[in-house]
Amino acid sequence: MPGSDGPLTKEYVRSVFQYLEGSGMEHDKFGDYLVDDLSWTIQGTHPLAGHYKSKKAFQEGALKRIGQCLKSPLTTKVSSILLDAPWAVVEMTAHGVEARAGWPYNNKYCWVCRFEKGMIAEVRAYLDGVMVTRAISEHESSRTRGLAE
Repeated sequence: MPGSDGPLTKEYVRSVFQYLEGSGMEHDKFGDYLVDDLSWTIQGTHPLAGHYKSKKAFQEGALKRIGQCLKSPLTTKVSSILLDAPWAVVEMTAHGVEARAGWPYNNKYCWVCRFEKGMIAEVRAYLDGVMVTRAISEHESSRTRGLAE
């Protein structure tokens, strides 16, 4: 069950992020660990970059948009977790995912997460913005071409 009054541990953080290693309903379970008034900032100058001021805004503005550019749900593998409670730094790599255009979407992520009572309240996310831009521009331009034909 999401939330915890106990001390933040690497094991707890890993248990939260395990849900991003699955797909579909597993991702929904990860969302259960995000507070509704989440502050999520995606760093950079690419189409997903910006500050999302709620869980819903992040899910609709970032996750849904990149998800439409991929052949399957985004799945990640955690490579490391650094902890200085209430902060956790989680490094991940996308795996087994292809862009709709057919190339491997093996983006690397570093999320700096602040936890409150076992829930993620704030994230500063770093990723390969060139890869994001390519996936989005190829997908959205192909959709535009399809409408023009």
